[in-house]
Formats: sequence, structure tokens, C-alpha cells
Amino acid sequence: MTVDIRMYSGFAGQAGRLAAVRQDVEELLRTVHGLRRFVLLETAEGLAVILECEDRAACEECARRAEHWMQERMPALSGYRPLAVTGEVIAEVSVQPITDRSSSPGPTSGTAPRLGT
Repeated sequence: MTVDIRMYSGFAGQAGRLAAVRQDVEELLRTVHGLRRFVLLETAEGLAVILECEDRAACEECARRAEHWMQERMPALSGYRPLAVTGEVIAEVSVQPITDRSSSPGPTSGTAPRLGT
């Protein structure tokens, strides 16, 4: 799995322009084979894009499409070179969200009781 991170400094306060039409970029990127996750962040300095893909080629295609989409909506990005890092994932931790346990059923036959209940 490959992750690509691109930082766009100097564009603070501009995220709202992109957030208002984010469905467009979501649709544009859904067709890229190998895309696992796309995240557009508003940062104190401007914007950041995080791509998680099956391989480097998918990350490159997603980044190309996302940059073109952003440049169409923010002409000041034209010619701007973001700080970009790309690498292979060597460790990952995923945590499932904690659900409201007060509404969950109690233990069923053959399962250990939950602590604290």
C-alpha cells in the first residue's frame, strides 16, 4: 500500500471554496482503480491532501486529478508545487469506533461476559 501526502502552504482560509464542491472531486477520484482513501484537510497553513492507494501508480493518478480539480477552483494554485512525500506503508493501526455499550445486548450463550457490566 502506498500513501501520498501533499501540503499546500500559503492558502489559509481557502478550504471553504473546495469544501463547498467536494462531491465533484469525490466522484472524479472514485473511478481510479486502486484508490483506498482520499482526505482533503484544512490546515493552519492552507490545505493538505492524503491519498492511500494500492500502488504508486494509483496515487500518482489520484494526485494528478486532485491537483487539476483544485487548480480549476483556485487559480492561484496554478504552477504551485506542493511539498509532497510518497512512501510504502510499513506499519498501520486501525481502531474501530467505540459504540454506545448501554444499548448493546448482554453476553450470549458461549461468550465471555464483558468487564465492567
